[in-house]
Amino acid sequence: MMKMLLATAAVAAIGIAAPAFAQDAATTSAPSSKSFSVTADNPAKCQINADQTSVTLADDSISNDQGRARANIGQKVAQALDGLNAHAWCTGASNGLVLTRSSLITGDGTSVDGFAQAVIYDIAVDLSDASRQSGTKPVEGTADGGTNGPGVGSGSSDPVSHFGPTGQGSKLKFSNEAGSTSEATTVNADGQRRDFYTPSNARLTSGSYTGTVTLTLTPNG
Repeated sequence: MMKMLLATAAVAAIGIAAPAFAQDAATTSAPSSKSFSVTADNPAKCQINADQTSVTLADDSISNDQGRARANIGQKVAQALDGLNAHAWCTGASNGLVLTRSSLITGDGTSVDGFAQAVIYDIAVDLSDASRQSGTKPVEGTADGGTNGPGVGSGSSDPVSHFGPTGQGSKLKFSNEAGSTSEATTVNADGQRRDFYTPSNARLTSGSYTGTVTLTLTPNG
């Protein structure tokens, strides 16, 4: 009988304690919160887009009726480049931008039999919503060579702000560099205007002339 009583009592004690346990749980049901820190690094980026990557000037565009280099080849090249519908964007706050061009050459670009085989010109590029820290416009020209420009070389302290926040970015607008005229030269080079040695007054030999224009964006900041 004692064993049965004890067993019954034990069950009764558990039964009585159960409601008390449920009540204690209810008192700890208030919200509990914890904040977590999330960080992410988004590096500066740049991109250039264009419908095509080559242009062909109209026939008889680089020499006049005397066979000498026309003075406005830079303007003709700039107009042709504008037709490529080129756009660019950069997300950095202090980007580098360099515009370069080589001479237009036929053969190896050096003089042959007294005739010139190279012609040099200079152009500039601008973007409507980009500016140098100094506010200089256009943003960059080719006469300073391939190692200088906003945010680069001698212009390292004068970078370009971010630009092109939506769509394809900002449209590139090319023009003849201010005060520059095209002229025949005796060498094939790609650099500052002085790198092309003494301009030549010789007539241009006939042939197909080719060269390059290169825009380089360096994201920073």
